[in-house]
Amino acid sequence: MPRYTASAGVSADHENPFGSGTLFGSVVAHHYSSMQSLRTTIPAQAWADVSFGLRREGFKHTVSIHNATGSSVSVPEYVRQRVAESTPIISGRRIDYTVSWKF
Repeated sequence: MPRYTASAGVSADHENPFGSGTLFGSVVAHHYSSMQSLRTTIPAQAWADVSFGLRREGFKHTVSIHNATGSSVSVPEYVRQRVAESTPIISGRRIDYTVSWKF
């Protein structure tokens, strides 16, 4: 496992200049230190998640981009020692849209 992991984020809310409601957004950056597998070293890895949306009249619309950097994030693989040195835990970018209603 990595010697250390770090995550830091920033979020903000702003009144919507185009009508009622509040615009919001956040960016969270993640970092894993380098890791040692049985035969090699997996280098340090970083990726970021971004989300933005609108709150209005009890509704919340959110668009989230997970792994916005498109990085492949891996951890050492100890079970299948002769097959793989690492296994991806995050691979590629994912975009989600969510709507929720608070009543």
